[in-house]
Amino acid sequence: MKIRQLKSLRSGSSSVEAYVKAVQNGQHVVPSSDGWKVQKDNSKKATKIFDNQEDAISYARKVAINQQSELSIHGKNGKIREKNSYGKDAFPPRG
Repeated sequence: MKIRQLKSLRSGSSSVEAYVKAVQNGQHVVPSSDGWKVQKDNSKKATKIFDNQEDAISYARKVAINQQSELSIHGKNGKIREKNSYGKDAFPPRG
């Protein structure tokens, strides 16, 4: 579902706005030729570059928690292997 579609679901709803903000400010840990880079969602420039994935994940997790956003961890092949949300969950699981 696209962000515009989410906004139109419940315009003015704080839970939808929180979700949209979390998605837009998400952090990604991705492989690069220099090692592992942390970059903001929809950004081409790396926030920081690390020699190993563990350090990159640790840094990106702190940023995501601070910004109450999502963290996407990519594997060596570039595909997302893990996703975590550190903000208010707009659509919590039932149960």
